Amino acid sequence: MKTTMAKTTLEIRKDDAELRSKVVSYLKNHRSTLEDLSEKFQMKPGEVREYMNMLHKEDVNVTSMRSRGGTTLYHVSQLPAVCNVFNIEPDKVGVLSFGFASDLHSSSKFYLQNSFHNVMDKLEGRGVSRVYIAGDILEGTHVYNGQETLLQRHSVEDQTDFAADEFAKHPRLNFSGISGNHEIISAKHEKTNALAILQEKADNFKYLGDMIAKVVCDCVQFIMIHGNRAYASLYPSHAILKDYFYGLTKKEMARNAPDLMLLGHFHTLYQGIDRGVLVLQPGSFLVNSNERRDERLHTTAVGAWHVEIEYSNPTTRNPQINRVQTTYIRPDPAATAKDMQISFAESAIGSGNLPAVN
Repeated sequence: MKTTMAKTTLEIRKDDAELRSKVVSYLKNHRSTLEDLSEKFQMKPGEVREYMNMLHKEDVNVTSMRSRGGTTLYHVSQLPAVCNVFNIEPDKVGVLSFGFASDLHSSSKFYLQNSFHNVMDKLEGRGVSRVYIAGDILEGTHVYNGQETLLQRHSVEDQTDFAADEFAKHPRLNFSGISGNHEIISAKHEKTNALAILQEKADNFKYLGDMIAKVVCDCVQFIMIHGNRAYASLYPSHAILKDYFYGLTKKEMARNAPDLMLLGHFHTLYQGIDRGVLVLQPGSFLVNSNERRDERLHTTAVGAWHVEIEYSNPTTRNPQINRVQTTYIRPDPAATAKDMQISFAESAIGSGNLPAVN
């Protein structure tokens, strides 16, 4: 007669999806000891250690390190474990110039198409030849409830065709971008990588990876990141940089510190210094969801950054960044007004049932 062994308490917890979600969510926002986790989730310290090992085997990015007091701290990093690195050539000796945009959400009914092209034209007029986009280039599919009613194009093929056509209107610009949460969530449902498809269709677009990429030009390096909801929207760069530097010594931090962070996802305009890193957020090319809910069809942070960096002695032990100039490029009012008319005509404004997105 076949007998079955009763599951242990730990095995039951391993099968508890709700507990797993709570533990991972907690560790995304805290650095906790075995004792803290044991008390919070009612596990023995040994069970917590096994549980952390289980999460790690399931590809959850659990990290552990020793605090100054010798205590082990556990944390789940929000940054992908893999960060592609790309080496580029300067525009001319000692000069790097580029545009930075994010969150186009093309194929959304609320995509600010005329504003996007107007800003790209202005960047071209300033001599820019490359533009970096920090995610959510496409609106994607299956991202939130009710999204299908807000789409102009409903398939990956149609959305990537449209984005390729948008980039083709600026043949003198070379676009490079990472996936954002809209592309990542869509990929899980569609079983395909939309930005890889877009790269095949567009002659002037390069796919740099998922959620994060690092770009190096001589002695200048910057990271491009698409944030997420686990990071506080008010000061997301602080938490992101804590994850980026997590576990590094001071020497390693100094060696790995980027000069700039290009941050997308939050649809806000920001420039500031955090942990010695210049942080830029460019807003978006989408009518803001909160403004839609309030039935005010306008937006406040539409545009892109133009970044110019001058540096010297890049091949020596003492390279020097001499100047960083940032200029925020906004669309002409006429372009934005035209977008507002189109968005109003195509939207369900006034229904009061538009979902929030980001």
